[in-house]
This record gives sequence, structure tokens and C-alpha cells, in this order.
Amino acid sequence: MKKWLNNTIYPCRKMGTYPQVYVERIMHGKYRGIAIQVFETKGGVGTTLGMTTRYARILIKRLNLALEA
Repeated sequence: MKKWLNNTIYPCRKMGTYPQVYVERIMHGKYRGIAIQVFETKGGVGTTLGMTTRYARILIKRLNLALEA
């Protein structure tokens, strides 16, 4: 198992391209989690959604169910 590196960022598109979505590793107290950050334009205000890894795994299942139809 790889070591958890807090604040590691994974961009969904090439850096500098917008709109952009970033997935970042964060801590929720003692629990590991992720933050999903969405930016429409460069320098614009973004939106962040944070959750624990357990909740993120449930979200992945629901997203896959929604995309299957």
C-alpha cells in the first residue's frame, strides 16, 4: 500500500486548461479524504466539495450507476 501524501493534487485536465477540476488528498480530522475543486475560468471563484474516502467510494458507485443508463 502506498503512503498517504496529504495535499497531493491530481488535475483532470492539463494544468493551465480551463474549465478545470482538481482532486486533492486532504485530512478530515483523523480520517483520510478528498476535496474536489472546480474552476470555470482562470483566476475565477471555484467550488470545493470535501468528503472522506469512504464517502468518495460510495459516490463513485452512484456515479457509475448514473452513467450506465
